[in-house]
Amino acid sequence: MRKIKNKKHGVSDVLGIILLLGVTVFLFSLVTIIVLTFPIEENPPTVNIVSFVDGNDIIIEHRGGQSLSLETKVIIYIDSLREEYKIKDYLDDSAKADDFWGIGERFSYSAVDLSNKKVDLTIIDAESNSIVMGGIIQDKEG
Repeated sequence: MRKIKNKKHGVSDVLGIILLLGVTVFLFSLVTIIVLTFPIEENPPTVNIVSFVDGNDIIIEHRGGQSLSLETKVIIYIDSLREEYKIKDYLDDSAKADDFWGIGERFSYSAVDLSNKKVDLTIIDAESNSIVMGGIIQDKEG
């Protein structure tokens, strides 16, 4: 067996590998933390809502899709007058029992006079803070 006179010969290789592994683990951890801390945007719920004007009543009916929170906002523009409501204020008690606005449940708002007025509607889901329905449901002609 041959004796090694200089015992420090292999130390620099081992230190180099350890430093490379340390830097690699640190960079991987840093990238992972940065990527995982980005907020993930919630998709708006998929819902089928039908709205119409019946005389002087504005009717909004949930016809399918995901149930919405009772905190869902309904913004109604009658000509230039803006009014904002929550779904829970216009549902009957049996509809509020499950704490959601679900299929077949109606929002009914009675206005004074809607003849020859433009009625615009926007519905905003409270959970995702996104518009789930919007548009004109009656034009000025009636």
